[in-house]
Amino acid sequence: EHDEQPVVEEAEPIHVDPVPEDPNGGLGAIHQALLIRDGPVGFHPYIRPKYFAGRIAGLLGLMVISWLIISLFIIVVPVWIGRQIFGVWMEDGHRVYELYTSATGFYVCLLIA
Repeated sequence: EHDEQPVVEEAEPIHVDPVPEDPNGGLGAIHQALLIRDGPVGFHPYIRPKYFAGRIAGLLGLMVISWLIISLFIIVVPVWIGRQIFGVWMEDGHRVYELYTSATGFYVCLLIA
């Protein structure tokens, strides 16, 4: 009788890539090459333009003012048109809800556009 245990050697795990690697870098490398046609140019320091913070603040201010004007135009003009239309058909002192005037004005604006 042999009391010796059999020796089992452990095998190295085999690593298999599910998708083989493209040696040329793949589609991403081609797109990058199209973006950089002149080749590598090295380091470019960032130079902040004059009045950069003022320009950004001015841009934000103009955006807010334009949003205000556009929103007022989108709200006030259709309601005014709706009031004028209801003013033709309704007698003075008759109450018309603002929802009706705005809906009528929006509809007329859509017909005009």
